[in-house]
Amino acid sequence: MKHKITFAQSITHLFDDIKSPLLLKLKGGLFLLLAIMSGTLTVYDDNNWREIVFLVVCIWASCRFYYCLFYTIRSQQTALFIICEIG
Repeated sequence: MKHKITFAQSITHLFDDIKSPLLLKLKGGLFLLLAIMSGTLTVYDDNNWREIVFLVVCIWASCRFYYCLFYTIRSQQTALFIICEIG
């Protein structure tokens, strides 16, 4: 009997983790390009320095929040997992 792949299985395959280092670098580069373009357009469109400073602080705080969520918490959970496995 032939195994049929359902539509849902084929769609979930599209959202698998990227394992290729080249594709990961390309994805990072595209995000960097998007950030530079949107920042440049924001500064070019409105030369109000107060809003530019607020934008920079917002971006910095968002990056720190992302770091906290996906690096610090993951590191602590991994350490906790190792401690629980030892005991």
